[in-house]
Amino acid sequence: MAREWHENAKAQWATIHASDIIRSLERDVFPTIDSLPIAQLTPPLILGVLREIEARGAIETAKRVRQRISTVFVYAIAQGIATSDPAEKCSSRLRKGRQPTITDLVPLRRMTLAAEEDNARPITRLGLRMLALTAVRPSELRGAE
Repeated sequence: MAREWHENAKAQWATIHASDIIRSLERDVFPTIDSLPIAQLTPPLILGVLREIEARGAIETAKRVRQRISTVFVYAIAQGIATSDPAEKCSSRLRKGRQPTITDLVPLRRMTLAAEEDNARPITRLGLRMLALTAVRPSELRGAE
């Protein structure tokens, strides 16, 4: 079901984003639950998958994977294959990510240089530069006009 959802939705995404989505599902979700019928997926089973991701310190990845699983369930509900979204019930159970404040310029410079050298899209690099110049929250920058 997840592969079908991805195949139908990928036209609306950039190629790299579509690849990131399916790769995260293949790495983190499919090894555990791909062989199970969608009707057998329960909140505890999905939470177990998410806890494995959190255990390796990938808190934000766990949140994104939960959102992706939930989106697959919304698709399955629309297809008449599922009746509920068990991933939705896992949202409040995930650990909160820590956003440390950078007060030392040396780590800030290192982080900025790493972002510039990363294979990120140009819009992402420009956004990071703008964040460094304005010190606004990422959500405020995304909504700026």
